[in-house]
Amino acid sequence: MLTLCHAAKQQSETGDWPPITPDEKKLTRVEQDPDADAVILRTERVGKIIRKGADTVNVMTFHWRLKVLNERGKRLAEVHIPAQKFSRVDKIQAHTVKVDGTVIPVNPDQIFQKLVSQIGGFKRTEWVFNFPAVEP
Repeated sequence: MLTLCHAAKQQSETGDWPPITPDEKKLTRVEQDPDADAVILRTERVGKIIRKGADTVNVMTFHWRLKVLNERGKRLAEVHIPAQKFSRVDKIQAHTVKVDGTVIPVNPDQIFQKLVSQIGGFKRTEWVFNFPAVEP
């Protein structure tokens, strides 16, 4: 299982996610798409607008839980989070949960900002990292 949380702008209250269920652990294929490489088990997006002094800040928090179902699905362990000139991505947290329940976090020093393109003063970047020890 891969779990990702990232908050844009400010830290926000996201609450705890329920534990991984026995059915999620046993899952090896999806009935609706038997050839699927992976399945999103849970996704959540929380948005709120916060006044910060004279400024207004739009805070978006994203969570998702993905189960890799086969060897092809391991390619999804590489994550790219896009960021535009006026956005700030921070507080990225991610981890792999192995079949035996062991949690392997993504080390913060393994999360990199990459320049995708630049035209004049406009930069398009993305945050890139890999989930460790991913297996079906």
